[in-house]
Amino acid sequence: MIFRLTKKVQKQLSLKELVRKETGVNKNFFTEWNVNIIILKNIEYLMLTEGKTLFTIIEPVSDTKTKEEFELLVEQLFVNILNELIESKKIDRLKIDNCIYAKTENNYIRRAQIDLQHEAEELIDRNENLFNVNRMPLGKELRYPVEYFIEEISNILLKDGRVFVEDVLNN
Repeated sequence: MIFRLTKKVQKQLSLKELVRKETGVNKNFFTEWNVNIIILKNIEYLMLTEGKTLFTIIEPVSDTKTKEEFELLVEQLFVNILNELIESKKIDRLKIDNCIYAKTENNYIRRAQIDLQHEAEELIDRNENLFNVNRMPLGKELRYPVEYFIEEISNILLKDGRVFVEDVLNN
């Protein structure tokens, strides 16, 4: 799994260097996430955006100071989100292996995160759940990230929960 980190997140996790990993436009589902720290109403939040669907998780920043703590946090966030979105199957644990911490690419995901941050500010002003950023059409096809994300997860579940992830280190 590739985590594309902004400098703020890199500093938060005390990572000295990030790899430069170009992936281009076609992204595999659930294998690449852009991670940023944003400030909403003077509170820091972690923003994780999935690279293909633009599905976004916005969570208050915890005391996560290492990549190991970050991976545990992300595992728990993923389990919680997947259990909320998938009624037919409950997940107790999700293991994230072979994480690559890379620099962000100057691409549409970063631009989408800027739009999502503005939407999150409006949601806070209206006392609405930050999950609703996923109910705003985004991307080239103007799809709702939550619907696209559920569609992709459903495709994986149809294959007995197995998904092929190419070896990103050899590409």
